[in-house]
Order: sequence, then C-alpha cells, then structure tokens
Amino acid sequence: MNMETVLKADAYIAEQVGNRLRFYSYDKAIEATEAGAVIIIDPLTPELPTDYADDEVIAEDAIFQVDVWSRDFNLTSSVLKSVKKVLFEAGYRTYGGALNEYDKDNKIYRQAIRLRKKNYTL
Repeated sequence: MNMETVLKADAYIAEQVGNRLRFYSYDKAIEATEAGAVIIIDPLTPELPTDYADDEVIAEDAIFQVDVWSRDFNLTSSVLKSVKKVLFEAGYRTYGGALNEYDKDNKIYRQAIRLRKKNYTL
C-alpha cells in the first residue's frame, strides 16, 4: 500500500488533515492551515535497486520526507506522532534526521521526518 493511502486510511489523520495531504506543495501548505494540519509528502529518491540475487534485483527502496504543518504546536506534534505510527506499521522506517521549527513570519509550526521503505520484488 502506498504512503498516501496508508495516511488517508487512519481515522485521526483523516479527521485532522482532511484533503490537505499534498506532494511537494510547500507554498500552499501555509495558506491551507487555517482549518487544521497539512501533510506534505516529498519523495527524496525514486525507488532504487538495493538487493540482488543471481544478478536479479530482489529489493528496491526509496526515501521520503513527511512534513506536518499547522498553526497549533500540539496539533502538529500529535499528527506527526500518528503519521510515524501508521507508517511504521506499513513498513516505513525512520531514516536520517528530523525537523522541528516555527516560522515567525507566517506563524506556523512545521515538524518533519525522513522515512525509508524497502520493497521486495520477488
């Protein structure tokens, strides 16, 4: 199951984010947060071969960054916590660093994590 489907299937995330789940669209994230949280999925790499057997690719993985934006710190944190939980259950693992910042000019919180998922092709 792809990341977008997994996130939309979670009741808490669906309630807090609604249709404000986007790919790459950072500029619109700020405008849309009046009604709740926004999730931005940013694929950082395409699926690349990682494991081989008998000169055949048996696994590929990709790295994603998932950002949660909102005007409420507690909402941002709780949505990100749910994002981590449901994506972990779907096989995504944290990878690299994380981000926690507040944009004073736009009065918006942003928390982000990087995730990696390996897909076996057999």
